[in-house]
Amino acid sequence: MSAVARKLEPTTEAKSPKHSGARRIAIPTLFVAFPPIFFYTVLFRKSLNIPIYDDYDALLNFLNQWTQVNGISARVSFFLASQHGEMKLFFLHGVACLQLYLLGRIDFRILSAIGNVFVLFLAILLWKMFVPNCKNFATRLAYFVPVSWLLFQLQYWENLDFATPGFSILWSCPSRSLQSTCLYGKEG
Repeated sequence: MSAVARKLEPTTEAKSPKHSGARRIAIPTLFVAFPPIFFYTVLFRKSLNIPIYDDYDALLNFLNQWTQVNGISARVSFFLASQHGEMKLFFLHGVACLQLYLLGRIDFRILSAIGNVFVLFLAILLWKMFVPNCKNFATRLAYFVPVSWLLFQLQYWENLDFATPGFSILWSCPSRSLQSTCLYGKEG
């Protein structure tokens, strides 16, 4: 074999470390990415534009009463004072009023999607907190695989399909507890 042919021929020693490093990152990436892709695919395919359970009282009843109120100060007062049982659904009512103003109607699929975006934010927050001192990205990603599978499960499907729990449950309780955990863990 000539010297020119030997130089043009790829060597296995040069290729294997690069490919094994990419493989070491690709496999955990697939295992981390599969649950959220499946989670949001099912969510967006099965979401219906109809009110379910609490959507009638917590959302439609509020909007029916809110549209009957005349004047900006009266609407703001009603918005601040109204509540659903013992809960004040401030964020849900605000997004619903904004959607009613912008679209002229309520789309429950959009409200459900906005409410369930929190799970993705929760995953990002957990990733930032998860083994922050680990220098090897592939190892950190491999350790995060169970977290992804536990977080993006459809076991709590009752809260995924309609708007009210997505805003009241998912945005309030876990987010506040994780935010306080993150702030408590910060130095300085």
